[in-house]
Amino acid sequence: MNSFTNTRCIGLSAALLMLAAFAPASVSAGEKIPHSHIAVSAGWALERKKEKDEEAFTLGIDYEYRATELWGFGGTAEWLGDDVVRNFTVVGLVSLHPAGGLRVFTGPGIEFTDKKDKAMLRLGVGYEFHLNERWSLAPEFFGDFIENGERTYVGAIALGYSF
Repeated sequence: MNSFTNTRCIGLSAALLMLAAFAPASVSAGEKIPHSHIAVSAGWALERKKEKDEEAFTLGIDYEYRATELWGFGGTAEWLGDDVVRNFTVVGLVSLHPAGGLRVFTGPGIEFTDKKDKAMLRLGVGYEFHLNERWSLAPEFFGDFIENGERTYVGAIALGYSF
């Protein structure tokens, strides 16, 4: 990843974090948004590497605390198939919920590998389809931008529960 792209990714994350700092800190009693949401996801990942591209199945678990109707904070842990170099990621996320079930998220993370752990930045989008008051199903698409210039793109389906 060139320095211009890296700067744009970092700038977008910083802007979202600054906006989150000025968002209302609590949910009013009249709003019906859940305070917490947990989801499990399964999908397919494409790792773009200098030597060659690799594909793998991925599994993840996400947690989000909805501080307001607009903003959520949380994290994700994700396992990527054993046949690729990347084994596991942990990411801290800030999420923006601008309208309906739309969710835009970003945050820093760590990619754990057998050789060397690397810093990364995740940028993504998803849409939650509410199955009922508590359960949701969400297609998600995100990209991980790794410090060495490699990228991983993931498409997944997340089954979520709000409480």
